[in-house]
Amino acid sequence: MFASIVLVFFGLSFGAFGVWALVSPTGLAGLLHFGLQTPGAITELRAFYGGLEIGLCAFLLFAVAHRPLVPGALLALTFIAGGIGLARIAGIVADSSLSGLMIGVLIWELAGAALGLAAYLSLANQG
Repeated sequence: MFASIVLVFFGLSFGAFGVWALVSPTGLAGLLHFGLQTPGAITELRAFYGGLEIGLCAFLLFAVAHRPLVPGALLALTFIAGGIGLARIAGIVADSSLSGLMIGVLIWELAGAALGLAAYLSLANQG
């Protein structure tokens, strides 16, 4: 049950962010304080931030419905959220970009990694 809750919560979170990037890339870029100077840049934001996040959402939710995939989905969440979080920490340090937004997103990313790992280990201990 814990694993399913973790996957559904973070899956829907990735999905919501992905839909936002797909539907309103300029709004997202404004929040993140970066410019989109060309139509290709807008398409890239839609594709990578939108498509990748929506695809990850689909995989995490698919895994909930197909129980044998749950351990792999939890590890994917752990490594993906952890990798993003660690890269964000490196960026904050290298770029002096600490802000409330960066802290909030970092907390979400590290929580995804920690909860993904905790749910994975919980399943491993049951088996």
